[in-house]
Amino acid sequence: MGGEEAFERARREDKPVFLSIGYSTCHWCHVMERESFSDPEVASELNRTFVCIKVDREERPDIDATYMMFCQLANGSGGGGH
Repeated sequence: MGGEEAFERARREDKPVFLSIGYSTCHWCHVMERESFSDPEVASELNRTFVCIKVDREERPDIDATYMMFCQLANGSGGGGH
């Protein structure tokens, strides 16, 4: 599912978006994949509650930069030690 299609689905189903931004060599991204996205119970709950979007920050550095800036402004930090 592409980005616009995912946001349209979120509007149509009145669900928030669960956005995960990571990259292939990140330890914590692999931990999240293994412990959350690959766990059937957690994945089922995520998919029931949210429209999930996973972004590779190496393919879309523009999206990563936008949301990282938001996290830093809102929380004073962001990311998983990247």
